[in-house]
Amino acid sequence: MGANHLLKPAGFVYESYLNNFGRHLFYVIEGSYTSLYMGFMFLIISCALLSLQFLTQMQATKERYLTLSMLGANHEQMKKSINKQVLWYFLLPLLLACISSLVGLFAVQKHLHSSQAAIAQSYPLMFIMADSVILVLVVYAFAVARTANCEIGKLKWKTNS
Repeated sequence: MGANHLLKPAGFVYESYLNNFGRHLFYVIEGSYTSLYMGFMFLIISCALLSLQFLTQMQATKERYLTLSMLGANHEQMKKSINKQVLWYFLLPLLLACISSLVGLFAVQKHLHSSQAAIAQSYPLMFIMADSVILVLVVYAFAVARTANCEIGKLKWKTNS
């Protein structure tokens, strides 16, 4: 503060340590929030695309389910089959993402962080992020399974009439 009082009347243009620290902290926090926002937007968009692709594929192969119904498969069997398909359709990308993130976390811990205390402090945030990703995938998977089951119900209705 004393240096500020001496340099301000002299007309020097300078930046104090606190201003520099504050700006740096703002950039770090802003970058973190932007990264989280972009990550969640990518997650939502990719889940929507997976859902759209599955339901479009199901619409294109409706005749197969109709054939299964004519061959004697009941509604519950087809519903169980679709639920398994949706489970694997959403589970495979999730498993690949988990493997990729584990490799990334291992690399960060091994090469970037030298302090075990900093790593231990980041574990709760990692678990929160993993839980939120799994929650979004589960919500989308249930929505797709419900929509697919409704479509199968419509096919069954058509076969009975």
